[in-house]
Amino acid sequence: ITSEVEKPENELVGDLLIAPNPMNNYGILEFTGDTEGLIDMDIYAISGQRVKTLQFTMSQGTNHFQFDVSDLRYGTYIIQLKKDNKVTTRKIVIAR
Repeated sequence: ITSEVEKPENELVGDLLIAPNPMNNYGILEFTGDTEGLIDMDIYAISGQRVKTLQFTMSQGTNHFQFDVSDLRYGTYIIQLKKDNKVTTRKIVIAR
């Protein structure tokens, strides 16, 4: 028996923290990377329409990435991080 929570094989990052949530003008992603490389970050409206695309570089170890949402309307969105065939998806709320 192990106390460590294992992430699914196709999960990019298992310990993704998004703060603040709900957010106003910006958000911060914090996670531990087990590989290095360019990450595609897409933000989708709850309707499924992609409303923003960003890229950032993930490094091994602790990662912090601040992103701007001041151009998005208030509401619920889905953030998707992708690299190769691995994906992590989380829900965010923008409140103003």
